[in-house]
Parts: sequence; structure tokens; C-alpha cells
Amino acid sequence: MSRSTASASRCRTPSPAVEIGDDRASKISYYRATISGRIAAVLVAMNTTPRERVAADISRAASQPTGSIDQTLRRAIERGWVECRWKGRKRRRVYKLTPEGVRRAIELDGASP
Repeated sequence: MSRSTASASRCRTPSPAVEIGDDRASKISYYRATISGRIAAVLVAMNTTPRERVAADISRAASQPTGSIDQTLRRAIERGWVECRWKGRKRRRVYKLTPEGVRRAIELDGASP
């Protein structure tokens, strides 16, 4: 298997941290719950300082692994909670909460124990 094929397959099918059985539906719900939890953590972390941030800063603030932050941010962008743009000479992506994302982050932060 070539190197690019191996890395692409890892991106498409993440392995769960715990064994959840062979049932496809339970695996799908596990992945959805994990992504939802990651999105919630990212939104709350981004709401603490309302400024544009790079993915590495968001990852540290949300205590999320750097390998999954891009996928999490992409899903938040798809839902309209985060916006992204290119900035600077080094052409880095910066992320910022949308007004809807701020409302969602406040809801999630108030609901946390």
C-alpha cells in the first residue's frame, strides 16, 4: 500500500478509542457522539477569547488532539458556527465564531456540569 493510500484510509475510518462491538449502527453513533463532543469543546474554548485563532491555538484551548482539530473545525464550519479565512504572509487559516456559533457556545457552556 502506498504512503498516500495509507494516510487517506486512516482519515476516512478513524479507529475508536474503546471497543464498541461489530454493530455498524453503534459505531456510527459512537463517531457522531465523539464529533459532537469535540465540536462542543471547540466552541466553548473559542468563546473564551473572541478573536481569530489558528487551529493549533484552538486545539490547545479545547484540550483536543491536534490530529482531529481540522475535521472538527470543518464540521463546525459546515453547521455555520465557525468561519474561516486565510491571513498573513504565511497564509495561515484563522477561525472565528459566527454569531450563531457564539449563541451555541453559550448554550453549551451553560449546560456543562
